[in-house]
Amino acid sequence: MIQVTLNGNHVQTDAGRTILELARSFNIDIPTLCHDVRVRPQGNCGLCIVEIEGQRQLRRACATEYRAW
Repeated sequence: MIQVTLNGNHVQTDAGRTILELARSFNIDIPTLCHDVRVRPQGNCGLCIVEIEGQRQLRRACATEYRAW
């Protein structure tokens, strides 16, 4: 389990979950077009771009897994 802050809330999650999966489990809406739970995330449309504190680039929530940044 890793500790992360999601929209100011401290939560724990398993490493390997995507930002989108975690956000949806807390009813935080991140819009998507290409995301489909039946296939491996590709991040093709780029609609689910999020900012990760301490990172220089914006990331696609559907294809970015939580890990120790």
